Amino acid sequence: MAPLRKVSDRQMDILLEFVERHKELAVGRYPPGPLGIQSARRLWDSAALQLYKLYSIGSGVTKTGQKF
Repeated sequence: MAPLRKVSDRQMDILLEFVERHKELAVGRYPPGPLGIQSARRLWDSAALQLYKLYSIGSGVTKTGQKF
């Protein structure tokens, strides 16, 4: 089993900034229907990509948008 890695401080800062810009993620209020779900998934995927970029240079953990 691989050792667990913790979220880096920088990753946490970026995630908090992202959620502050996209408050609908924080409160879970998306437009109703499939388009709202797609929009939320795209936002989480975007957040995951930003955080993965930090992971790729050796800082923190990696998750997919779906794991958020």
